Amino acid sequence: MGTINCLWTIIVLGHWIINSIWCQSLPAATEIDCITGSSLETLTEAEGYRGDVEGINLVSVVSTLDLQSTSCPVCLSFLELRQNVGTASATVRTKKPLDAEELKGTGSLSYSIICRDSRVQYDRIVTVTDVNEYAPEFDKDLYLANVSEYAPWRTIVTQVRAVDKDATPAHSTVLYSIEPPTDTFHIGGVGHIYLEKLLDSSVTTVYELNVKAQDPQGKSSNTTVKIVVLVRPGPYFQHNYYNASIAENEVMPNLAVYPAPVQAYNGDTASAENFTIHYSIHTVSPSEYSEAFEINKATGAIGVKTELDQEKSSAVQLVLRASYELYPHKIADVQLVVEVENVNEAPVFSLSLYTSNIVTTVPLHYHVVTVKATDPDVGESEMLQYSLVEPSSMFAVEPSSGLVYVVSDIHSGTETLKIKATDPHGLYATTVVQVTIKDSSNVVQISINKPFDTVEDKVREIEEALGRALGFNVTIVRVASSSSGSTVVTFIATETSGNIVSPEDVKNDLEEKKETVQKELQEVFGSDTDFEIVDDGGTESNASIIAIVLGIVIPMTVIAAIIAGVFGVRRKRQPDTNRRKSEMSIEYPPKF
Repeated sequence: MGTINCLWTIIVLGHWIINSIWCQSLPAATEIDCITGSSLETLTEAEGYRGDVEGINLVSVVSTLDLQSTSCPVCLSFLELRQNVGTASATVRTKKPLDAEELKGTGSLSYSIICRDSRVQYDRIVTVTDVNEYAPEFDKDLYLANVSEYAPWRTIVTQVRAVDKDATPAHSTVLYSIEPPTDTFHIGGVGHIYLEKLLDSSVTTVYELNVKAQDPQGKSSNTTVKIVVLVRPGPYFQHNYYNASIAENEVMPNLAVYPAPVQAYNGDTASAENFTIHYSIHTVSPSEYSEAFEINKATGAIGVKTELDQEKSSAVQLVLRASYELYPHKIADVQLVVEVENVNEAPVFSLSLYTSNIVTTVPLHYHVVTVKATDPDVGESEMLQYSLVEPSSMFAVEPSSGLVYVVSDIHSGTETLKIKATDPHGLYATTVVQVTIKDSSNVVQISINKPFDTVEDKVREIEEALGRALGFNVTIVRVASSSSGSTVVTFIATETSGNIVSPEDVKNDLEEKKETVQKELQEVFGSDTDFEIVDDGGTESNASIIAIVLGIVIPMTVIAAIIAGVFGVRRKRQPDTNRRKSEMSIEYPPKF
């Protein structure tokens, strides 16, 4: 009997051990005796499973079984117990697929099998593994939000919300992002959209963001967030126009501006923020004065750094700008016109030293040089009066033109003249004229077998031709017609150093290089051109020569009388405008 009891004990214990070990996959096979209860908790199955959960075998006794779940009422909606009456077997099976989301509170399926007669209970727990079935879903397809353009950094503009229906955080955690990324906005872990930088309504007033919600396994969905920037008033100036005046050639660190000092105000009176206003110069016209002005960034005070010139511009137009320090795109512009007042300024000569070289035989009123001064004051250059600072016995200056001319016999040497240009208000400038007078005995004359007017038109070409042939610098001082119909050319030859070549050396070169000289002259006048050297005084014996002196500033009748007196040659005034060209002579200002 003791042996039997021992065996029974072993059998019961074995049943208990067997029933205490749950198979790792459904359905589980169990045995119960309605005497000793058991608890099994080791089964795990993925959601979506449908079929048998537990196959039960009754040992030693046949009893009616019941299915209960006191701790999980919803669990019974998934399970049912099937038992044929009077049999020793039963089956627990699903009524619908296992769903981890519906069992989200527990994450498991718990139930009990109860023997109706003995009330012995067998507890069961099936862990339902969550499967990533769902993508996050936004609660809206479109989010709308407004934000002030003055909103500070890190302001929360709006919040989006997406939910993943999966049961466990491994599948239901939502990660937010803005696609594509933007440097203006940032989205946080709970869907808050923040300002990443200050807004600029001049760039755009509407932002459309594509926001993405994604679970850890990559399932995702998208929504649109439309953000409208509420434009706020910017600064404004107290007046619509400002003006000022300054005398030319002055600088002024604080320019007086009318009708009031430049000042701008905060235009957003509804805002509690006290905006700091900065001032700047936006444009300057004429642009050459861009660096002439400055503005105090904090106060708007205008300064003139460099002198202005009324003669160049009688007014300068500036566009002043006011902007908020934190929001530089919020601006206001206003015009400031600065009138430049004229101040009388002294004339200025184009050169501080003028030089001229002439010979002693030039006639009275011979044009030596013209000095030229300009007056910075508009319209006054033509009103300047020229005069000699100290009188000269040989030279004078024409008051309105600045032409310096000969007034008496001159002798070789150097004469220095100081000339003054005076404006209508008495301001003046001075310059120096240095006249070098050379002996006229150094001139050479040649006769060219061409008419006077033909030769006279080719003076510069003759100089160049003779210069190439002789190897000297040639300056023609006179062209005169002769009674024979040829034209006499009087010239001076100088070396590159400026020294005058003696007439004898020039004549010798003309003889030795006659063929070369003739070819050069033929290049100027044609192949039938010939020339002869004229002896001293050769042209002075010719009769009836009328002189026309370049640069003359007195009537032709006076010139004729002067020339006749200087050269001792009888001149006859010809009133007939059709007088023969063969009776003409022209003096040229010599150049050295």
